[in-house]
Amino acid sequence: MDDKILILNGDSTQAIPLINSFHKSGYIIDVVCHSKYGYGSSSKYIKNKYNWKNTQKHDEYCTFLVSIIKNKQYLIVIPCDDDAATILSKYKDILLCYTQYVAPDYNIYTKGYDKHLLMALCQEK
Repeated sequence: MDDKILILNGDSTQAIPLINSFHKSGYIIDVVCHSKYGYGSSSKYIKNKYNWKNTQKHDEYCTFLVSIIKNKQYLIVIPCDDDAATILSKYKDILLCYTQYVAPDYNIYTKGYDKHLLMALCQEK
C-alpha cells in the first residue's frame, strides 16, 4: 500500500497510537511537529518529519501545509491538537482541494471551541 497519512502535531502523545495503528495497517506516515524532540515524532514508523514552530500564524501555517499536501498527495490529514483542528476548520475550503479530512465549518467550530459561546448556545436551546 502506498497511501500516505499526514499527522499534525506528530510530537504529541496522542499521535503515538495513531502512528502505530496506521503503520500496522500498511500506511506511510508523515508528521508535522512543533519541536525537534517529541513523543510521537520520535517513532521509528515515521517516514518524513516536517517542523513548524508557530501554529498561531494561521495564514503562514496553512500555506506551509498546502505546499506539503500538494507535493505528497496525502490520503488523509489528522489533527492531534487544538491548533491543528482550528487550521483544518478555518481553511477547509483550501485544504480539501488537496486531501481529505472531516472538520466542521469554522463558524460552527468556534461555537464549540469557545466554552462561553458553547454555553450561550446551550442556554438558547
